[in-house]
Amino acid sequence: MGRPLKVLVIHDYPLAYEGVRTVLTQMNDIEVVGEARDGPQALLRCSEDPPDVAVVEIALLQDRGAAVIGQLIELCHDIRIVAIVEESTSYAIRRALLLSAQGFVARESPAAELAQAVRTVASGRHFITPCWTEQLVAMMRQLPDDTRLAVDSGYDALSQREREVFGMLAAGMTNKEIAFALKIGRKTVEKHHLRILRKLGVTDTMGLVRYAARIGVVDLNRWASS
Repeated sequence: MGRPLKVLVIHDYPLAYEGVRTVLTQMNDIEVVGEARDGPQALLRCSEDPPDVAVVEIALLQDRGAAVIGQLIELCHDIRIVAIVEESTSYAIRRALLLSAQGFVARESPAAELAQAVRTVASGRHFITPCWTEQLVAMMRQLPDDTRLAVDSGYDALSQREREVFGMLAAGMTNKEIAFALKIGRKTVEKHHLRILRKLGVTDTMGLVRYAARIGVVDLNRWASS
């Protein structure tokens, strides 16, 4: 038997960490090597003792989780990521699947499922919690043909970084806020912004938001009230 899989847990609350650590430390083939509360801490932990997998439970729907995941992938190229998603609504599932993680577990999933997700992504495969199956099937059946075409020709043309910026713009973040969250220059964000508009065939940020709403990335009611 090889060495245990090394896991870093990134979380918002100590109780969340304790819950994840308790589940994973019961597994003989998994070792929790540390915790982090944000992107900079996570990158520091990765440099000190590179993990095989990061388990991320940080406000995915508030874009903090997306920013942390983006930073990890950019600077820790070999890391695999399991995202614990705090909601199982259709809106939350769509937002989660746009992240760069390889595994997705719902907060209400059975404890053993998290360990299964860690093992699956560490082996180079993807994992999606089975409790989303019915919703995913329903979501695909509800998509009109023109939306599928739009996703194929527009969203699929975006690079990974452009997808991260797209999600943050759609959530109402400014270029300055995105630059701070992703730890990149504001001019770099502006270039991404312009390329995204061109690839999606829209002329301004409001058009981008409407596009995001059409493919289910953002809820216009939430966006308008934020």
